[in-house]
Amino acid sequence: MNLLNEKLRQLSSLGGRRAFRGQANVKWKLHAPATRRLIQHNKKYENIVHTPEFSSIYITYHNEVLIKPVRKYGFDSVQGERISDLQLLAKLQHLGAATGLLDFTWDPLVALWFACEESIADNTQAFPRRRKWGRETPACDGKVFIVTLDDPIKFQPVGIDEEQQSVSAIFSPEEGILTKTRYWEPMIQGEAAHRILRQRSVFVIGCPVVPENIVFDELVVKASEKKELRELLKNHFDVNEQTLFIDIHGFCKANAASAGISVPVNPNDYLREANRFAQQGNWLNAIEHYDRYIASCPDIGETYFLRGNAHAQLGEYHKALHDYDKAIEYADKPPYFRVLLWMVHFNRGNISAALGKPQKATEDYTEAIQAMMPNKYEAFFFNRANALTMLNNLEGAITDYDEAISLGYKNAHFNKGNALVRLGKFDDALQCYEAFLQENGSNEDARQNQQAVQEILEWISGTTPDFVDIGYVQGQKAFEVSVPAARTTEPTRLVFCGNIGNQGNVGASTPGVAGRIDGGKGFPGKHGFLVFLTSHQS
Repeated sequence: MNLLNEKLRQLSSLGGRRAFRGQANVKWKLHAPATRRLIQHNKKYENIVHTPEFSSIYITYHNEVLIKPVRKYGFDSVQGERISDLQLLAKLQHLGAATGLLDFTWDPLVALWFACEESIADNTQAFPRRRKWGRETPACDGKVFIVTLDDPIKFQPVGIDEEQQSVSAIFSPEEGILTKTRYWEPMIQGEAAHRILRQRSVFVIGCPVVPENIVFDELVVKASEKKELRELLKNHFDVNEQTLFIDIHGFCKANAASAGISVPVNPNDYLREANRFAQQGNWLNAIEHYDRYIASCPDIGETYFLRGNAHAQLGEYHKALHDYDKAIEYADKPPYFRVLLWMVHFNRGNISAALGKPQKATEDYTEAIQAMMPNKYEAFFFNRANALTMLNNLEGAITDYDEAISLGYKNAHFNKGNALVRLGKFDDALQCYEAFLQENGSNEDARQNQQAVQEILEWISGTTPDFVDIGYVQGQKAFEVSVPAARTTEPTRLVFCGNIGNQGNVGASTPGVAGRIDGGKGFPGKHGFLVFLTSHQS
């Protein structure tokens, strides 16, 4: 532990807004993966980076090899939104593609972990070679580079506009002025979000080569220290390959720094084809290809989840339920899938609710909520509240509706209002309908329920009413509000519109698809209920 403390003291004593990069070989230059790939492609001619045409080659590489194909395949969106070139490159970089972004981190522990990778003593920057521990003693020292990103003379942040984040803007030097090195912090979104958060990523961007004078300080890690430091980082700070790299992407693997420029695509890859069809909304073809993949690989939990989503899209709920059960049964494959089981439970809860199994739905929503703690998502609580309503656990439902509202889902006011009416709490129900109408002023269902509860309040004004659940009338849940009067009158029948339905299934980010596969639209709400206004002799 003394060795690790010594390294951390050296890294933490610098002050300022520092970013760190660990490299396994002290001889390697600060070249981005794209630079290394192009050097390799040009027969390991390292001096190509100093030629006048390299800037043009760099921009052409990023446009023609990465950006255009990815956009052509439809891999260029996050949660349905098209992203900028820079955001797309960050996404590809974190999933293994060779881009012109040079990975740095705000966390010195992460940089130290990378500096402790084992590497053969090799002066070849273009294609660094690494070995696994145990095969031979590490043959070279590593290094942590430190830069000061708040130095206004050397660095400038990339702007937020899409035009400022285009390939030509970020990799072209500014003419006529002293070029500053650009840096950019990636957005926490999409399938790389967990990795970005864990690695505390920030990118340094050369125009196109990162100049050596940006380095503020360096820390050398001796070859003999690497293995011990890695063990200490793992045991005391949970910094290891499993926690830093929890996802992977087929396209980016094919475009890693060690890969050739032209990589063939295997048309017989059933899983990849299934995912492409799913992203296009071609659910029948997606299911056909998932079937073929599952026939040869029957114990991959993630594939059952994806096929279950496709069945759910087609309304084949019993088949979807079967696939979600299988996804949980085989949750250990691939290894990262177990941490995503909340998605399976949430979607299975939706299907159970749609099949009229509210108890099963409630159990799955609870599993999803517990798996995501301390994070909270309004859909989980809203949908569970709907299931609790189906179980007539109205107090529990109101608690969950309140949680959904606190998390920003204001539409839960409507369903909460319905639950309050069914409990005879008419003043509170009126406040809920009014809160819903503040957000959805033209909603006819809410207007109808608001007017109905106002009529109830007028009917019971100044009296102590009796409120009774009278079961079902003509197939609809019914309640009676009775007030004392000198003589009885004919009942008044009020119709309340039913609950807003469940929020839809969670989609997926998966190998072979650089965007999310749609999980599905929401599920329909339940039928309304009746309230009869009556009087009785006191």
